[in-house]
Order: sequence, then structure tokens, then C-alpha cells
Amino acid sequence: MKINKNVIIALGLIFFCIFNYFYLIPDQVIKHGSSPYYPLIVITFILFFSILYIILAIIKKNNENVIIQEYRYPKRLDNLRVIITMILLILYVSLIEVFGFILTTTITLIVSIFLYGSRDYFKMGLISFSFALILSYVFRILLHSTLPGGILEQLIFGW
Repeated sequence: MKINKNVIIALGLIFFCIFNYFYLIPDQVIKHGSSPYYPLIVITFILFFSILYIILAIIKKNNENVIIQEYRYPKRLDNLRVIITMILLILYVSLIEVFGFILTTTITLIVSIFLYGSRDYFKMGLISFSFALILSYVFRILLHSTLPGGILEQLIFGW
């Protein structure tokens, strides 16, 4: 069985997560008095998605006989998307302090979703705003972390 290089990367991430669970988090985070919740949440997500990726690779390998025709964009359009995404992320990082987390995250997600194919503007706006709002709630309320405040944060949370 030939192993895909992405599966090797996923296996490396799984070993990295196990190393974090049993060595780094107890020895570096808990021992120094920090809260282990945030690192544990991030490592758990990485572990979950790495295992999911390996399972999907096995399923895809077993279903190789099924022919699925995909529409591929021209390579130059894919390269342009990558460049636009990088510019978008630079703008996001630059403007997050000015306009706040919720507004910049919502706009960045809308542009990203539009860039990669969706044209349902209502769903794009709803999903992007909901995701930014939920993420803001998780960081501010559950994890007691600070995020850059802006106009919407003052209206919604009173900060």
C-alpha cells in the first residue's frame, strides 16, 4: 500500500498531539500555573482532524474504482486565488485592531467564501457573521481571553 505524503503529515500531527498531551501540556503549561484549556482544545481539534483525514484517505483508497469527475479551475486561477487570499489575510491582520474582531472576521470570511465559489450572499453573510460571533463569545466568555474590540463589539457586548 502506497502512503500519500499528506497521510504521513497527518500521522506526524497525531504524534505531535500525543507528545503535547502527555509531555508539553503537563510539563510546560500546568506546571507553570497556566490554564490548560486553550492548548487542550487546540490540540484536540488538530488530533480529531488528523484522524479524520486518515480515515477519509483510506475510504478514498478503497473507492478508487469509482470515477468522480471534478471540475478543475485553470491553474492560473488557482494561483491568483492564493495571491488574493494572502493579500486578504494581510489586510485582515492590519485592520483587526481598527475595526475589531467581529467586523473584520465577517468581511474576511465573506470575501473568502465568495473567492472560492459560493454566490449565495445571504448564506455567506449569515455563516460569516455567526461564526465570528460564536468565536468571539468562545474566546471572551469561555476562555477569558481578549480580542481586539471595535464598533460591533461595543454594540453587542458593551465593551
